[in-house]
Amino acid sequence: MRPGLAWLALIALPTSLSLPALAQEAGPIVAVFDIDDRTRALEEGAVKDLADYLAVLLTQGGWQVVPRDQLRARLKEAQTDSYKACVDQSCQVELGRELAAQKTLSTQIFKLGSKCRVTATLYDLRRAATEKAEKVESDCEPEKLGLALETLAGRITRKLDQAALDKARQAEADRKAIEEAAAKKKILEEELARQKTTEEEAAQRRTQEEEAARQKALAEEAARQKALQEEAARQQALAEEASKKQAEAEPEGGIGDHLGVVGAHLGLLSPGLGDESGVFLEWQAYEGEAETDIGVCLDLGLDFLIGRYFSLGLAVGYLRAETRQTFEQGGSFLHDDTFDYMAFSLRLKGRLPIAEVVELRLGLNVGAGLWIHAPKIEVARDTDRFSFDISSGFAGVAAGGLLEVSWWVLPELGLVFGFGVMAQPTGPIEGPPPPGSGSPETSVTYDMMFPPRLTITLGAEYGF
Repeated sequence: MRPGLAWLALIALPTSLSLPALAQEAGPIVAVFDIDDRTRALEEGAVKDLADYLAVLLTQGGWQVVPRDQLRARLKEAQTDSYKACVDQSCQVELGRELAAQKTLSTQIFKLGSKCRVTATLYDLRRAATEKAEKVESDCEPEKLGLALETLAGRITRKLDQAALDKARQAEADRKAIEEAAAKKKILEEELARQKTTEEEAAQRRTQEEEAARQKALAEEAARQKALQEEAARQQALAEEASKKQAEAEPEGGIGDHLGVVGAHLGLLSPGLGDESGVFLEWQAYEGEAETDIGVCLDLGLDFLIGRYFSLGLAVGYLRAETRQTFEQGGSFLHDDTFDYMAFSLRLKGRLPIAEVVELRLGLNVGAGLWIHAPKIEVARDTDRFSFDISSGFAGVAAGGLLEVSWWVLPELGLVFGFGVMAQPTGPIEGPPPPGSGSPETSVTYDMMFPPRLTITLGAEYGF
């Protein structure tokens, strides 16, 4: 027999899916990935149909194909944008192993001149190596490409015509004859060996062979685990690099680098906005007003970050200003007094980084007001006037807004310059009834408020 005849038999027989010896054996399990259309000329539906058709052709050739729907579902879980993004070999190898496939098949369509080239690469997952690659030239219409896929599938599965089958059968017969001769020779050699060796030597040889097989299996498993670990490390490195680039793209500084901040702000309080600059009082037809001068304000706050661009916190505000009141009861005189007011608020801020350590903030405060010391106020109706001290206590709803610029001079310490608006809408407060009102009560409820007024503050914050 010619030396190449046995080699041809060993190649031709396993690759023929129609031989009786292999008719009962299922072909390898293959994951057929979507066709990579490098021409960008085919419609998406046509590319999908061609890939499904290729899977059908491989199935007809006797191979086992991973269901296309199962492959697409797993790809969608593994890829964030689209399952079509898995075109590189590392992605296909990983998903092929997860789906318990033995091989993966990747197909590309290129356009060179007026013709298209269809290529297919078969990758053996167990050996971690490319098993074969085929190419076919075709016209670029979908129908012609379908015929090209039929040719590729035939080459890949190595379907043989009748002449090739006859040649393969003859080669198989030659191979069997060689194997029978080799088997007889081996039997004779083993018989001679048994005659020369003792039972103990034979047992020792078997033990050595088993140990060698075990060591080989362990080495193969170790190599497979190492490959898996290297791939996992590569994927982790890619994820960390992407996370690092995203973090570098975002502005840093400010509360974004902390869980929250605690701060204190001190500043000036304006008399009021427009013509209204005092504290106002009203009961039935009686009205009163105490004009105010520029005062001082103090704000203490605790804010916690919500996302990157918002914070929610608590604020305590303190306002103090001098008041003036002129009485005209038998003469004129100027009465000076002060008011002390506190507001306990819930505060929401929007935060916009405009530099590495600079933020622009817009905020809104809503809470409850409390008169610590209310000023003397003249209450009048027509010519009926009188003055009295108003009791301290709950003053109603307090509301305000603010605009701030923060500069973090240190990683945990920032300076804040702010403008704000503070107002006390109408709220109830107790006081004696006007003498001429005829009220039998010893105390009545007045409506008291002060109009919106500006605050200008400078403060510091500590991030934690």
